[in-house]
Formats: sequence, structure tokens, C-alpha cells
Amino acid sequence: MKGQFNDTARIISNGAGLEVTGPAEWDPDESGAVIRVRVTQAEEEGQGQVVATGESAYTPSSSASWSATLIAQSGTLHPGVADAKARATVSLQNGHTEPYNWPDTVDLVS
Repeated sequence: MKGQFNDTARIISNGAGLEVTGPAEWDPDESGAVIRVRVTQAEEEGQGQVVATGESAYTPSSSASWSATLIAQSGTLHPGVADAKARATVSLQNGHTEPYNWPDTVDLVS
């Protein structure tokens, strides 16, 4: 699997959550994945960080994209730049799984 984040992520629930999406490319031996996501953003006042986490539903390899809804664990998300990290647990057709990680920077938008 080659996963990526789209350039922007949509803030939901007045900053209490985030909709994150991205494209996905699959190897022939992969059947799908669950993707866990963590987004970290500096608080507007510049003190501390807002952290949002969540995971996708099972995304089959027939899908060209993935999405996840994240919930802010502390603070409120706001428009601006944030660091994003994803960890996919990829299911293989032979019954095994393999991890795939990718970091990125995304712009949070209202």
C-alpha cells in the first residue's frame, strides 16, 4: 500500500473533530487496510498542542481513497497547518498483515 494524505483536512464539530482523506495505491497481494491517524496542531495561543486521533473503517483494495474521522483529545482544532501521521495495518491475501506508515503536513480548513 502506498497511502498519502490529501493537502487539506476538514474541521468538523466546531473544532472537536476532523475529516481526513487521501489516495491509496495497492499492491496485487493486498486485500485492504485499517488506517490509524494522529494529527497534531499548535494551539492558537501558541501554548501546547491539540491532538486528534481516529481510524478508518476497513478500506478494501478496490478503493482508490481512504477516509477517517478524528476526535480532538484535548483543545480545539483551528484553520492552519498541522502535522499528520498514519499507520495502516494492511491485510494480505495470504492471511498475514503488514504495517505501513507515512507522515505529512496538512492544512486544516473549516
